[in-house]
Order: sequence, then C-alpha cells, then structure tokens
Amino acid sequence: MGTLFVDNLKHQSSQGSGTITLGASGETIALASGASVTGNGLVGITMADQWRLSANLSQSSSTTADITANWERVDTNAYGKIGTGMSESSGIFSFPSTGLYSIDFRSNFFTTGGASDFDGTKILVTTNNSTYNVASEDYDDAESQYAQGNTATNIFVNVTDISNVKVKFQFRTGPSNATLEGNSGVNRTYVGFVRLGDSV
Repeated sequence: MGTLFVDNLKHQSSQGSGTITLGASGETIALASGASVTGNGLVGITMADQWRLSANLSQSSSTTADITANWERVDTNAYGKIGTGMSESSGIFSFPSTGLYSIDFRSNFFTTGGASDFDGTKILVTTNNSTYNVASEDYDDAESQYAQGNTATNIFVNVTDISNVKVKFQFRTGPSNATLEGNSGVNRTYVGFVRLGDSV
C-alpha cells in the first residue's frame, strides 16, 4: 500500500467544474482519526449532541422564564455524540464551530393548579451575545389539574460567529401553575443539536 502526498487535487481539464471520483462502487473512503473535512456546502454531519433537563422545573401561572439550571448532556442508554458537542452555562448554549445547525426542542409538562390552555416552550437566539429573540415556539393545553401536555419546536440556526451566536430556552405557563418534566435517566424535556453543514 502506497501513500500519496499532495497539497491540492484538481481536475486536469476543467478546474472548478469537473468531477473528481474517489474510490470505486462498494468501497469505503475513510477519514483518519482526528482529521476533519472543510469547505463549502454540506460535508456530512460533524457534530451531533443532546441535552436534557435532569430535574422537574415548577413554575407559577402566567410566567415566562429562561430554563437556567439542571441541564445535563444525555449519558444513559447507549447515548453517543459526534464531535465536540455543545457547551452550556446557566442555560446559555454555545456552539463548538461555525455551521448550519438544526435545533430540536421537545418537552413534557403537567399542570398543578387546574386546567391550563396556553403552556409552551421557546427557542431564543442571539447574534450579538446580548439580545435574544424568539426564533421558534410551540404550545399545548392541559385540560385538567395534573393533565399532561407536550411541545415540539425546531429551528435552523446559521452560526457564523461562535462568540456571538448562541441559544437559550424558555418555558411559558398558562393560567395555571405547571411543571416541566425532567429526569436524569430518560429524556422527558430535551434538546438535540445537529450540525448539518457549513454556515450559509
């Protein structure tokens, strides 16, 4: 087996528009451990991570508040991640690299003070490490005390600067007290982060 050392690989006759084929049908092109692929466009998933609320969060009626505590990276039941993963501080999540990310936030909750028709969760994004705006939200209702509800909301975030583009999450209660469910052994309220490709 030989090793080919090159700095650039280009099509011999139509640079910029030709097709370069690596390998043959049925073969696998392997990327060495520790190596990364860069360039424009989609280059495969290089980061996938998941975090969850590890304990219940109880909140009084008609309140909207950041979820600032009890976030943990999922670590049970054969969980695995790709790449460095996200970092979190007081509910603020930072990205490990620039790119286009899919953020999927799902929750389970129950009311503790009666029926509640406007409970929800929100994804908020900042592009200046200061001002956060609601980028995605979802609501559900619980028809009686201790009734269950759930939400699911998703957004693509174009991370062009990891120092300034960050995300956080909120829980909004309706006209009744409610509890956002957390657990350290199973996902009940959780968020998934997947880097889809380069920033656009």
